[in-house]
Order: sequence, then C-alpha cells, then structure tokens
Amino acid sequence: MCKSLPMSIVVPTYRREQVLIDSLQQLVKLPTPASELIVVDQTLNHERAVADALSDWASQGLIRWIRQNKVSVTRAMNCALICAKYDIVLFVDDDIDIHTDLAKEHFDAHSRYHATVVVGQIVQPWQQAIPKGAYIANNDPDAFAFNSSDGAWITRAMGGNMSMQRQDAIDIGGFDEHFVGAAYRFEAEFTERIIRAGGTIRFAPGAALHHLKHPSGGTRSFGDAGSAYLPYHSVGEYYYLLRATGISGRMLRLISRTARAGMTRQHLTRPWLLPGTLLGEVVGLLWACVLRLRAPKYVETTPDHV
Repeated sequence: MCKSLPMSIVVPTYRREQVLIDSLQQLVKLPTPASELIVVDQTLNHERAVADALSDWASQGLIRWIRQNKVSVTRAMNCALICAKYDIVLFVDDDIDIHTDLAKEHFDAHSRYHATVVVGQIVQPWQQAIPKGAYIANNDPDAFAFNSSDGAWITRAMGGNMSMQRQDAIDIGGFDEHFVGAAYRFEAEFTERIIRAGGTIRFAPGAALHHLKHPSGGTRSFGDAGSAYLPYHSVGEYYYLLRATGISGRMLRLISRTARAGMTRQHLTRPWLLPGTLLGEVVGLLWACVLRLRAPKYVETTPDHV
C-alpha cells in the first residue's frame, strides 16, 4: 500500500449529492493519497444514501466530516485551515473528475518551488487542455488560462484546485468571509494579500483535474451570473473592487460593471430581463458598500468555525 502524504485535502460542499460521493471516491483512491481528507459540509439534509455513505466513511476514518449550518464557502475554507492537521492544505471542488496523481503533484510542486500557493490545471466542461507550448500569456492576471499545460509564476488563483502553506494562509487572515453568496472574486482578494505579504503562487499543470460544473448545488444554488434580481454574484465583484488597491482603473471598472451587466446577448434577445438585472446590480453594489464599511472578516483561530 502506498504511503500517504503529510497533507490535508479539503472539500467544501453545499447541496451536492451523488457527484460529491463520486468526487470523494476519487480522492480516497488517489495513487498517492493525502493523510487527511476533510469534508466541510454545509448541506442541511442529504439524500439517505449519500448521508449513509458519508457517515460510513467518517466512522472508518476515511474522511473527517465537519458539519456547518451557515452557508459560506469562505467560512468553510477558514474552518478547514484551522482544523487541518498538516502544513499543506489542498482545496478542491466537490464536482470534479481526476486523471492525475493529484495530491502528489501538489506536494511535489511545493517541495520543488517552495511556493506559498500552488494552483493546478482546471479544465472546464467546454474546454480542453491547451497543449504544452501553445499558450501565450498576456499581462492581465485575470485572463490567465488555467487549462494551460505550461507551468508559470502567477498572481491570481482559482479555488477549485489550490493548495497552500497552511500557516502562511492563516498569518494573512485566511479568506475574507465578507465574500457572501457565490463569493465571486474571493480568490483574487486572497491572492493579492498573499503577494503583498511576500508570498508566491505557482501554476503546476501536472496537478490536473476536470471541473464538472454540476448544474445544481454549490454556487449554482445562488443562480447564475445573469439571473435577474439576484445580487449574489455581483456583490462579490463590487466588494472586491471596493477593497482592492493593487489593480489599475478599479473605480472605472466599478462604475462600468453595471453597464456591462446589461449589455449581454441574453438581454438583446430577452430585453424584459434588463430591469431585473439592473436591480440585482444596484442591490449588489449597496450590499458591497455595507460590507466595505466593516472590517474584513478573516479567519478566527478559535473553535467558532467548527
């Protein structure tokens, strides 16, 4: 039997059923598994078969099943940072398909590059991996293609396949829990603080997975980004732009966000959705302003997160 790696894998999950079980089975059966697999579960009631499977795995010691009543991906991730037993913590989505020795690739990248954060390749359902040598990066960190096959030093991250040095993440406050709803842009704000603290971020394409983007549960529980009347996606970007200081033209981006939200193909074909979309944008902006007036809500090193 292969010796497990001294690292923790964390799966924050919300309202996912069989796809969660399928994802966890792959993590348990990795060629080189992690020593600890933590499931931070924000689902109030699972289907019976799913609840039984999670309970069985927890009783066997295959997973640590942590239940949380409050729905917040950033709070769930902060909880895991505090609870994890190992120095390297790998966060992955709860709807994934893995074809690599994922934990070992992350662990080896940390050993080789001594990076604070390592981000693995993420291939979305509509994508294929870009062949090695074919990706040409530009100067916009937000435009980096995480389906690239070329390693690189980067300044942004995607949270669905991201590992980090646990103590370094805690030292900068972990994740800001004011990123509510779909928590859009929480990774960008987190990695900005990593960089400001002198940390580094390595993109390691060998640590690859496919994101299934399951149609229900997770952030899809808050609707899609174009859903009328719903501020759950816009609030994250507005909050990020109100807090961020390291990006140029942020105020212009803040002002233009509302206009861009209404200038989509969806609104050209269904213009009656435009008033609802604009209302959602205004509510999201006001919500973000209220959050901005408060101090950031960073990780608490107390049992309150458990």
